[in-house]
Amino acid sequence: LGGAGSSRRSKHMMMWPFQFFGVVAVASCLGPPVKRFYRYDGWECAYRHCPGSAKTPAVVFIHPVGIGLSSWFWEPLMKAMGERTDAELFAVDLIGCGDSEAWRPSERGLFLPLDYSRQIEELWRREIRRECVVVSQGGCAPVAIQFATRQADDFDGPRAVRAVVLASPPSWREVAGGRGRDVVRRDYDLWSSRGGQLAYGVLRRKFFVDFFSRAFLFAGTPDEDWVERCVRGARVADSENPVFAFNAGVFSARGLYDELNDMGQPLLLLEGDRDAIRRPKRDDYLATVSNSHRATLKDTLNVLPWERPALTAKAISRFCGLEKKTTTTTNHLSHDGDDDDDMVFESHDGLVTTLL
Repeated sequence: LGGAGSSRRSKHMMMWPFQFFGVVAVASCLGPPVKRFYRYDGWECAYRHCPGSAKTPAVVFIHPVGIGLSSWFWEPLMKAMGERTDAELFAVDLIGCGDSEAWRPSERGLFLPLDYSRQIEELWRREIRRECVVVSQGGCAPVAIQFATRQADDFDGPRAVRAVVLASPPSWREVAGGRGRDVVRRDYDLWSSRGGQLAYGVLRRKFFVDFFSRAFLFAGTPDEDWVERCVRGARVADSENPVFAFNAGVFSARGLYDELNDMGQPLLLLEGDRDAIRRPKRDDYLATVSNSHRATLKDTLNVLPWERPALTAKAISRFCGLEKKTTTTTNHLSHDGDDDDDMVFESHDGLVTTLL
């Protein structure tokens, strides 16, 4: 693989917390991420990058698919991670999103999460080439799961990916069971119809983005930057196509029960304490995935990396053993008030604690 990796781990092996030694501190993500590009299967693909230590596992962020969303979603978290870790950070623009090439289904077909996973695999082969942690938000959890578990001649997910973090993932039933391709095709045809196009024209307006964010994404009030960037991103030509595919359930067309059941890497679910309706629907992740854990963050609902980026960075960096040696167990990100009592940690064996 060209990078440091261990053999496939037993799913019964406890790998948390990780320990790393000899980490060399280098420039980290204290400034704005730099936008870079690469080619995959004829597509021009973009990603945001922050430098880091080659002796520390990298972190790969997979943004949610939604109105105007792309890798900019991760900027607050990347900044917070830069204060806690020396890890090199990569935030991809999925094909059809952000600065990656536009996706037109009439020309390239209706692809599934595996195609997004392969896009990230190409980034791994070109730039990362060592163990990494993969972090996804929302409905892109299937992309992270496939990236972490797929094995092929040119890629070995269980060796390339050291840990998986799913922030506010869909229910276990949706991800493990799948919806079926016929249902997805029917719903996609509906969304991409004239009526669906007209509906999208309304949904991408500022007042609706603000309403939806208040009702379903934020425990508090969404900031103006969030709303403006969603609206601005939705103006990009053909940016609606990934949204139609996501709303139609393309990401859950095929169930991933076998991948989850056989997953050898540690799995962390990040959830908001205000997400009372959806949290019980994720219980089977902990019941089924043997090396699984859950961190519940106080005063958050769905988009944890925007609501409390410093607390989210603490949860990820501690779980994955990525914290700088100079980072102590006391709070050094006091501007976010990220006290340890603001997190409740639960593991597969039922252990519950307020400390990670």
